[in-house]
Amino acid sequence: MDSSSSTSTNADSFPRYVVKLCGCNDQAVIRVTNSEPNRGRIYYSCPKNRKCDMWEWCMPINRR
Repeated sequence: MDSSSSTSTNADSFPRYVVKLCGCNDQAVIRVTNSEPNRGRIYYSCPKNRKCDMWEWCMPINRR
């Protein structure tokens, strides 16, 4: 085996998301829903336990 070979990861293989601000002007957090029919889908919400009621589905920006 060649000692100069290395394993690298492609940054595009990991989903990337837009940074959003909630109504409190804080960075929104990404959460995973456990309710049906959208179990496992991710969404943005207020980091202060939904104090400002910010909620939006989260979609990766590097996936097609």
